[in-house]
Amino acid sequence: MEIIFNKQNQAKSLAALKWLSINSKRQLSLYLNILEESETLNECASLLGECMNINDSEFSIVIKENYQFVTAVIHGHQISADKIIISIIAYE
Repeated sequence: MEIIFNKQNQAKSLAALKWLSINSKRQLSLYLNILEESETLNECASLLGECMNINDSEFSIVIKENYQFVTAVIHGHQISADKIIISIIAYE
């Protein structure tokens, strides 16, 4: 799928990237790669398991530090069969 950053939240997404730890950045990169390589959201969800939630065309992927603490969320929605728009939200 093609990933497009939400232009309205682009500055917040970039700020979130600066705040994240190295481990969270690696996890984020892995999840974005899985999103990009997946043909559908359901395929992506089957690979990511319980860290991804899908509700109709909207989805969220939770990024955790040490598998416990939520540090960020990839939030997005599907705009066509092969395109998604995402935002990254960081939690301090």
